[in-house]
Amino acid sequence: MNRTSIYMITHAVCVAAMAVGAVASPDGGVKKYTETFAAKNGERFSFDMLLIEGGEFAMGSANDEPGRQDHEGPRHKVRVDSFYLCPTEMTLELFLVYYEETNRAKAVHDKAVSGDKDVDAITGPTPVFGELTMGYPKNHPAMGMTWRNAQTFCKWLSKKTGKAYRLPTEAEWEY
Repeated sequence: MNRTSIYMITHAVCVAAMAVGAVASPDGGVKKYTETFAAKNGERFSFDMLLIEGGEFAMGSANDEPGRQDHEGPRHKVRVDSFYLCPTEMTLELFLVYYEETNRAKAVHDKAVSGDKDVDAITGPTPVFGELTMGYPKNHPAMGMTWRNAQTFCKWLSKKTGKAYRLPTEAEWEY
């Protein structure tokens, strides 16, 4: 699988595939746990994390793989430590909590609506056009985030929960 494909897949699932650094021991550790946290408004939200047992695998594309690009090789053995991964994409519901708690665009929009002339699309972000969920239900995967936004989400989630959330590494993703 080439890097462009990996990036596109990662972009599509965005921050849904969150990994957490703290892992259980392979000899009977917790295989699944549910993370629960409270939003600023007091509402509680939960998501599951599954233990992915570490191991070795051949990373990179085989020389004869159709569509293989030069930067995808050479194929080499990689060892991945155990890690936790969210089994589903991040939902719109969870993304909206993050968006509401970290969104600078709303403050910019409110200033613009009030007639403040010091606000424009160059000096600060403006709210997304239209309804953020695009009419999808709350359990629909979140969409349209950048890699940077996914990183920021993980930092926000780490602060909310007290655990070290991050995106999976390229090796973890390919594993």
